[in-house]
Amino acid sequence: MQGNSAKSRMRREAHVRFREGLGAKFPGPTRQELGKQRLRVAKLQAKAARQRLDRLHKISREIVSGHDAVFAEDLNISGMMKNHHLARSVQDTSWGELQRQLKYKCKREGKVFATVDRFFPSSQLCSACGEKNPIVKDLSIREWTCPHCGAHHDRDINAAMNICTEGMRKALSR
Repeated sequence: MQGNSAKSRMRREAHVRFREGLGAKFPGPTRQELGKQRLRVAKLQAKAARQRLDRLHKISREIVSGHDAVFAEDLNISGMMKNHHLARSVQDTSWGELQRQLKYKCKREGKVFATVDRFFPSSQLCSACGEKNPIVKDLSIREWTCPHCGAHHDRDINAAMNICTEGMRKALSR
């Protein structure tokens, strides 16, 4: 306990000396060393960005080459970034960039690409009968049974099937 208080006292004293203009007596990193460190960090961040972009190109190439039509949900990514529990995951996955790549690669190869509106209730609709179940709006419900037809659904698979159906409907109505 005494070691912690001594450390904190030394920090306070060093801070006071620094404010009084005596900070040069305590050696720290020089401007040149700070510049080098900033450069190292910038290089690592650029490398991570290039790796992420390369991975997105590989994923989008695989999706487009394996399918004649691609449908995506138009998600509110900027709204998701405001949720501190989701922000880092959303940023790391680069959903907007993946959707952009899918769109231009589908166009280049003459394949169908359509987006489904973000307000389309993809996870609330039963993919078997089309009945809307508002109880499923709660994100903690991962599996549910349709009260109308009795079909059992996994939330994500059901949403994917509904997005595919809605995407085909939108693509055919063009």
